[in-house]
Amino acid sequence: MWVRLLVSWLGLALSFPAVAETTSADCMPKYYVTKPESCIDSVVAQIRATPPNKPVSPGAVGFVGAMFRTNPVARARLLASNDVRNVNAVYHVALYMADLKEDAEAFGKAKGFLQPAAADGLSLTRYRPTINPADNDMLIGAYMASGNKDYISRILSNFTDAPDGMVADALRISFVQSKFGAKLAPPGRQPTFVMTACERYSCKADKAQLFRVLTLSSAFWALRSLSKADDGIKSALTDFIASNVKFKTVLATEQTAFDNYITGLIAFAGIKDNANINESLGIYERLGPAMEAVNALVRKN
Repeated sequence: MWVRLLVSWLGLALSFPAVAETTSADCMPKYYVTKPESCIDSVVAQIRATPPNKPVSPGAVGFVGAMFRTNPVARARLLASNDVRNVNAVYHVALYMADLKEDAEAFGKAKGFLQPAAADGLSLTRYRPTINPADNDMLIGAYMASGNKDYISRILSNFTDAPDGMVADALRISFVQSKFGAKLAPPGRQPTFVMTACERYSCKADKAQLFRVLTLSSAFWALRSLSKADDGIKSALTDFIASNVKFKTVLATEQTAFDNYITGLIAFAGIKDNANINESLGIYERLGPAMEAVNALVRKN
């Protein structure tokens, strides 16, 4: 049950780019280029339509926060609009994100909102994801509102002090997610990646380390996906890889391991019940060493 919940949660956590392209706010990814007022209204409409029992898209929240920092005319218009409570709640948080503390306090008082317990930590100028994938989405939304690549760099900075093994696990999960979706398993294979990560990082005792793996994984998956259509994200990702030798090395190893895994899946489909191929696939799926998975292919039974 615990593993199924984690897999389900992971799918939701990694869904931002697809959502951004298909909701009423599909203008978000390119807003920073021409900044049409209609896009702001579309994002607000998306927030307004969010059911009370559902969380507001963190990407939309980050978008509004960054827009409040850079567009005082639109900010004044929205704050004067006397919108519904859930939209006003986003505006309240967005004002703190934009470092407009006095405005946030005044707006909160007028609308009956309490000051967030960690208001100082909401500033987009200091926000850095660590163990919450939603933080990635928030900074991606902020980038979409501003075109400021610093938001993307801070998402990637989570990799700089993560252990190499954790980075490798996150990249492996990211590659599998990009190919096979939120289930994290090819047809006919068991979804063991998250279960293995849960055990490796003792998630039943403390979820923080596992959630960091998932935050790293969702960051790489989202940015790599968005970089296909956004030159700013592409250059930020390319520069980060080029300037971080350790990350570049782990990435190259995991890219090769994933390519081998796909080849193994094709071979296994054509050669049913081959013990060596099945063992190699299993090692990869249990987050085993890349070379161990390769060696299993030539091992004599």
